[in-house]
Amino acid sequence: MNVKRAKRLSRSETAAQTRARLLDAGARVFAGEGFSGATVEDIAEAAGYTRGAFYAHFVDKADLLLTLLEERDRAGLDDLEARLQGPTGSEQIDATTSWFADRFTLPSALDRAVAEFSAGGIANPEHAARMRGWFTTARQRVTAMVEDGFTRAGMEMPGDPERLATMMVALVNGYAMLQRLDPEVATPELFGEAVVYLGEGALAAAGRPS
Repeated sequence: MNVKRAKRLSRSETAAQTRARLLDAGARVFAGEGFSGATVEDIAEAAGYTRGAFYAHFVDKADLLLTLLEERDRAGLDDLEARLQGPTGSEQIDATTSWFADRFTLPSALDRAVAEFSAGGIANPEHAARMRGWFTTARQRVTAMVEDGFTRAGMEMPGDPERLATMMVALVNGYAMLQRLDPEVATPELFGEAVVYLGEGALAAAGRPS
């Protein structure tokens, strides 16, 4: 009888698998213990590895948390970009509102860890630089979406698209926090209304004589 052997993973595949398991374990540990309560030992054990395996992939638990947030936000922007490919005009507002509702109205398992980490993270030069780097990436991606939206709508882009994209990123992040605090007031529909006001304001400003 022939026994089919399992495919042997390459070194890079094994490393990728270990990293993925550590990230998954980190998300679970952060969800249960928060950032302060979680330890490298907890995460490594939950993934079935040693401390050495953890440090082969991440500098510390902050590095792992930031990686989780970067991957989550990257997936969120991928989702938004995909939703905006077809719609034009007011349909894009509806698509953006729907995206916001799907991404932010339900609590995230990482909320507690992020809240504990944020203040100290910004005060740490290395962590702050990394967060600025991701903000730059997000701003650039949103800039491209804004430009594409105006082009497909047959409208001239009002002013600097990167400035408008910065406002959009700030609106999403700030409104998401308010939505978690008071979901009955800070609704997804009101978020969509704010996006409309921002766009109309940019168009009005572009039409004003200098």
